Amino acid sequence: MVDNESGLKEYELFESVYPSFSPSTSYRTTPSEYLITGKASGTYYYRVRAIDNAGNAGGWSNTVDIIVDIRPPEPPTPPAPSWAAIDDFDDESGQEDVPKESRI
Repeated sequence: MVDNESGLKEYELFESVYPSFSPSTSYRTTPSEYLITGKASGTYYYRVRAIDNAGNAGGWSNTVDIIVDIRPPEPPTPPAPSWAAIDDFDDESGQEDVPKESRI
């Protein structure tokens, strides 16, 4: 249990690919925010606890799972051609087909 009188020394963050945290990686940090980079795709589980200046550890936080996906997105599928736009051209001349009423 953390001793409130001795003050907060650091946080201990556990990371694992298993919800049982066995095996796990431990990080010790003093800030309340910590950046972890370079993870491969997969699910990671995290929990944290405070450690006071006397070396006492508090209880573990709730476990949080985070899914990391570093695969690049799929390329977009091009839209299908619009047949209406294609039908606006005369099949023989290749020129834009203008209705007879519009011709001068």
